[in-house]
Parts: sequence; C-alpha cells; structure tokens
Amino acid sequence: MLSSLTAWLEQGALTHAVQMSAERKARGPSQRGAGRVEVRWRVSFGLRTWWHSLQACARRWLPRGMSWVKFLCLTFWQAWCHLVGVNVAWGQVYLRDRCRCSNPVCSRRDVTPHHLQFRSAGGGDADENMASLCSWCHLFGVHGGRIRATGRAGSILWELGAREAPCVRVQGRQRC
Repeated sequence: MLSSLTAWLEQGALTHAVQMSAERKARGPSQRGAGRVEVRWRVSFGLRTWWHSLQACARRWLPRGMSWVKFLCLTFWQAWCHLVGVNVAWGQVYLRDRCRCSNPVCSRRDVTPHHLQFRSAGGGDADENMASLCSWCHLFGVHGGRIRATGRAGSILWELGAREAPCVRVQGRQRC
C-alpha cells in the first residue's frame, strides 16, 4: 500500500514539475523564477520533540531517499490539488489584487468583491469594474459613505472623508 501511495504522490509531483518546466520555457530566458526560499519557524520544545519523534517513526516506512518534509509536501499537494484550477467566483480579481484590500490606506486581507460602478447604476461584472476591498472598507467605508472609489480597476480614484470635502484623494497609489 505504501508503494502505491508513494507512486501516486511522486506522479503528482512529477506532473507539477513538468508543468512548471513548461511555464519556465514559455517565460523565456529573460524572466527568472523566484528560486528557493528558506523558512524558519519558532516552535516550543515539546512541539519540536513531537515533530522529530513523528519523523523517526515515519522514516522506516518512507521509500529510500525520500525525506520526511518531501513526503509531507507531496501529501499536502495531492490532498489539495483538486482545487487547483477551480474557477472561484471573482478569483481572478482577488489574484490581480494579490488578495489585499485595494484601498491605498488599508492592507487587510479579508477581501470581498466591490463593483466600482454599482450594478444599479449600469455597472457590469467585468474585471475592470471590480476591486477587492476588505470587509470594513467595503461595508462601512464605501457603502457607509466614508470612502468613494471611481474609475477602472487599473486606475481607481479614491476619496476618503466627507463627500463635500474629502480629506485625502488618491489616484491609484499616488496622492493627488
């Protein structure tokens, strides 16, 4: 059973590696990938001990040459790969805005879609009419009358404050 699981996991990693290689070739020699990243975690001594004991127990079942971390990464990948490529509503807008609030004075990540030109005023669901806003900026800011966002997704004009005399006006990310 372990050999079939390992083969299944390795096949998923191989498929991903082939896709990444094809994407790298398509990018061309001038554009480089992100490279390797080292991640350091601070954990309690008890958690560290548990981790190492779990790793020691699993080592005897792992195929020769496969590390514990590689096994966990492959398992994680296989468990969640069915969600890759699934079209989530407004997913392209969230990716474009890097899952951050589009408001230039906010950096929250609990984003919701916002129509720059309201649908009631004739605005559509096109990506250029959509912006990612955090729940506060969307509900209390825009719909509460404290923030106004107009224009298109590439160059939004933000007005913060009272409608008659806004405190701050920002075009894109530059203050006007």
